Amino acid sequence: MKYVRRPALMALPVVAALSAAIPAGAAPSSGATALRLESYVSNQSSIGLGVINKLDGSYTHGNYDAILPAGRRTDTYLGWNKADGFYSGAGYCSDVSYWNGSRWVLKGTGLPGLHRLTDDIGQDIKRWEIRAYRC
Repeated sequence: MKYVRRPALMALPVVAALSAAIPAGAAPSSGATALRLESYVSNQSSIGLGVINKLDGSYTHGNYDAILPAGRRTDTYLGWNKADGFYSGAGYCSDVSYWNGSRWVLKGTGLPGLHRLTDDIGQDIKRWEIRAYRC
């Protein structure tokens, strides 16, 4: 029984030293200004989705800026304040829906390729939901 207690007692000074090294008031600087959320893409697929932050023709990975994993959103996962489009690879179609303020509305089905999400859908924040699938 003494053998079990001894390692636990030895660990206490390490924990105390670690917690003493972190200032009690440590918090992000309040001087940083957050950008207003304009739009996001929610990937409702079971696969990753190529997403585009700004439709400017210059993308980090050729046809898209980042891969958005299944079940994630561009604002919360990537930290983007807007998403202008997405890219579905060869062999993948996509159902594109938007939030109209009370429910998700299917806007259409897209073939493989680059898709713009800059339409005015009558909301302050444009919320897009994408479901990519084999076609």
